[in-house]
Amino acid sequence: MTFFKKLIFCFFFSFLLISNSFCQYNEIIQELSEKISSLQVKNDTKFNFPFEYQKPKGIYETWIHLNFHGNLFSQLLRNNFKVFDENGFVTAWINEILLESNKIGTIQLDKDQLLNSIKLETKFVDKTVDDPIIVYWIQEMKDDHYVTQHPNLVGTVEKLKQWSGETYHLLNSLGLKGLAEKIGRLHKKLQKEELHLQIPADADDTSVNLAMGCLLYENKDKFPDSFDTWWDANKNISGIMKYFLKYAYYPLSDDKNLNSIDPRSYYFMHEFLESGIVKEKDFGIVTTWFLNRNEYKENYPYRMMRYNINSVDASVCSNFIYGLSQLSVSKLIPLTEWMSDEIKKLYLDTSIFVDWTIKSGRLVERPDLGSLYYPPIYAMYWFTSRTLSLFSGNSFPDPVFETVYSMLLKTMQNEATKHILESAQEDDNYVWWDDFLGVNDTYFNGKYVNNAEDRIFTTSMAINTLIDTWTIRKNYKYSWRKETPDHIKKIIEKGINWLVKYSLSSKFKPENSFFSITVKSEESFPFYFPATFIEFVNGTTVSPNSSPSIISFELTPAMEGIVSKEEYNHMVYDEMHFQSRTPTHFSGFNLRPFFSWSSPAFTYSSTLFAISKYSSLIEKENK
Repeated sequence: MTFFKKLIFCFFFSFLLISNSFCQYNEIIQELSEKISSLQVKNDTKFNFPFEYQKPKGIYETWIHLNFHGNLFSQLLRNNFKVFDENGFVTAWINEILLESNKIGTIQLDKDQLLNSIKLETKFVDKTVDDPIIVYWIQEMKDDHYVTQHPNLVGTVEKLKQWSGETYHLLNSLGLKGLAEKIGRLHKKLQKEELHLQIPADADDTSVNLAMGCLLYENKDKFPDSFDTWWDANKNISGIMKYFLKYAYYPLSDDKNLNSIDPRSYYFMHEFLESGIVKEKDFGIVTTWFLNRNEYKENYPYRMMRYNINSVDASVCSNFIYGLSQLSVSKLIPLTEWMSDEIKKLYLDTSIFVDWTIKSGRLVERPDLGSLYYPPIYAMYWFTSRTLSLFSGNSFPDPVFETVYSMLLKTMQNEATKHILESAQEDDNYVWWDDFLGVNDTYFNGKYVNNAEDRIFTTSMAINTLIDTWTIRKNYKYSWRKETPDHIKKIIEKGINWLVKYSLSSKFKPENSFFSITVKSEESFPFYFPATFIEFVNGTTVSPNSSPSIISFELTPAMEGIVSKEEYNHMVYDEMHFQSRTPTHFSGFNLRPFFSWSSPAFTYSSTLFAISKYSSLIEKENK
C-alpha cells in the first residue's frame, strides 16, 4: 500500500470512528430527552393515597424519600416509600438545562413541553409582595394569610396516623418487627416535617428563577409564548435585589436582625470570620430565607424558617452568583436598573465566601454544615462552575464580574479539580463517582454492598463541573482552554463513556439527593453548637446549659456578631450545649435516616447536559 493510500485509509478510518461517536452521543441524548419528557406530568391529578398523589400539570417529578440505609428492609423503605413533592425548583433547573441544550443544538425542545412548565412556574411567585421573589411550594390562603402548602405530605401523615396501629400489629404478627419499628419512626418523622411546611420565599428559588428567565429571554425568538408567560409574572426584576440585601448576613452589623445566624453556619465559617477578611460592617453574604428574626415572630406560624433562624448555604450562594451573572450577560434588563453599589458589594462578598469554602477545603470537611440543604458536594461544584462557563466566552459588563471570574476559576481549576479527581473511581475504559445513596447497604448475611444509587447523578455533576471549568463556551460552542492538561481531557472522556453506557441501563438507579432537610444526624443538630442567643418565640431566653427536654420548634438558637477565636474555641471544646458536646466530626450522610428529595428527571437532565457539551466539544475539536 502506497503512502498516499495509507493516508487516505487512516483518514477514512478516523472519520468512521468520529462519526460513530457522534451517532452514539446523538442516540443517547435523544433517549434521555424522551425520558425527561416522560417524567413531566401531563395532566393534573388529585391526592388519593395510596393510589395517587396530587400532581400539577407541567411539573417534572420529584419524590421525598427517607434515607434509610443498611439491610434489605431499609433499602425497600428508602426506595419504595416516597411522597410526591410539588416544588417548582426542580422544574426550573430542568428548564434551564433543556434551554441550554437546545442552544447547543443537541435537542429540539418541544414548545408545549416548555410552555406547560413555565405556566406552572409562574404560580410560585410570592403572593404576599409585589416583587417576583419565589417560594418553594405554591401558596394558598389560610386564616387570611398566604402560606405554602403540601397536600401530599399532610395527607400522607393523616393516612399513616389512621393506619399506623393496624400496620404495626400486622407486621409484628408476620415476624417483621424491625420493619414495623422503621415505619413507626417514619410516621413520627413525617409528623415533625409537617410543622415546617409554611416557609417564606428564599434566595435560592429566586436566583434559579432569575437565571431561567434570562435563558428564556435569550431563546424568546424560538419560544415567545414561554418567555411572555414568564415575563408577565416576573416584570419587576430589579425589585428582587432589595430582598437579597435586606436578608443577607452582615456579621459586623450592630443590628441583631443582620448579624444573627444559624449556629451551624457560624461553626462552619468561623475560621473565615476570624481570618480578618470581614472588616467592614457592610460585608454581607447572601442567606437562604427572605425572613429575619423580628419578622419571624410577627408571622409565626405562617412563615417559618428552619429552627427560626436564617442560615448561610454555599450552594445557595453559588446559585445567587450565577443568577446575577446570567442577568448581567443576558441584558434582560439594563445593568443600571439593578446593579447598585450595594448589590455589587454583596455579589463580591458572597463570591469571596464561596471561594473560601472550596479553597480552604472546609466544604469537603463539613458538607453537612457548609451546604445545609444540598448534601452533594459535586452539585455545589457544578453550581459554581456554571458562572465560569457563562463568562468564558462573554465580555464582562462590570469589573466586579471579572474579579469574581478570575478568583473562582483559579480555585475551581486547583482545589475543586483536585478533589474531584482524587474521589474518582477508574478502570481502563471508564471513570465514575459515588456520593452516599446506597453505599452503606448490606445483604441478608450482613455483608457490605454498594448499591451506588446516586452514581449516575454524581458522575454527571462531576463531569459537568470539569467541562465548565476547563473549556471555553462561545455562542454555545465548546473548546478546550489552552491550559487544560491531557489527563483531565482523558478523565472527561472516560466519564462521558461511562454515562453513555450506564445512564439508561437497569444496572444503576437514577436517584439523587439534590436537596434535604438540614439535620442529617446529631452531628448537624443546631442546638449542639455554640450559640450566644437562645430564645423562644414568645421572647423567653434560656441558657445553653439547659436540659435538652425543653428543645422545641419554638426555640431559636443563634450566633450574634463575631466572637474572638479564643472565646469561640472555648465554647466549642469546653462548654456543653444542651448537655452535649459540639459535634466537631462528620461521619458521613449515612449515620441516621433523614428526608431528602430525589428527582430522576434531574439526573437524566444533568446527564444529557454533560453529553451535549462534550458532543459540541469534540465536534469542534475534529473539524
